[in-house]
Amino acid sequence: MAKPLKVEFQFDFGSPNAYLAERVIPVIEKRTGVAQRDDVKKRLIDLTTDAVPRGAFGSPTFFIGEEMFFGKDQLRDVEQSIVEQTAQRRRLAATAGQANDGDRQTRENVHARSTQRRSRA
Repeated sequence: MAKPLKVEFQFDFGSPNAYLAERVIPVIEKRTGVAQRDDVKKRLIDLTTDAVPRGAFGSPTFFIGEEMFFGKDQLRDVEQSIVEQTAQRRRLAATAGQANDGDRQTRENVHARSTQRRSRA
């Protein structure tokens, strides 16, 4: 039987964000050059300018409708909020006689991914 591979990370950047800034982002920038494009910079500035008055105070911050979620530990709540709001929009559209199959498909896809993740945990 093969010996298991041992992987170790030895760096002291002080935080995961420092690691990203020092190691990951430069590689991405080098490969894509996207981060240096003026339209991308402008979009980042616009999104930040819009987020601050809405209460954003750090990263990652997610807005689903008017509801704000902060931190990666909130991703399940973000997903649930998307599912609930999509279902609500679908109900409203059906009431008005305008049911949208795209909303149903989106809700089913998000639910399927959520179920798959939970079954792996």
